[in-house]
Amino acid sequence: MTAASSAKVLSTELNKLTKEPVEGFSISLKSEHNLYEWKVAIFGPPKTLYEGGYFKAEMVFPKDYPYRYLLLNFKLILVG
Repeated sequence: MTAASSAKVLSTELNKLTKEPVEGFSISLKSEHNLYEWKVAIFGPPKTLYEGGYFKAEMVFPKDYPYRYLLLNFKLILVG
């Protein structure tokens, strides 16, 4: 798959997630000029150990997505 093809796939997926958001998740581009890096926010679901939690992550997609896996990097702050 070419970079243009993967960009089309990513654009379609981002548009769908923007128009039909998944409860408990927020997705946005890290930079409006780079379709291959996304910011993710995950909100802990009610009545679970994670209730009230807010978890940040970044998704980095390869140029030949979806044929190669993406990198998902969680940004955790541990308080103890």
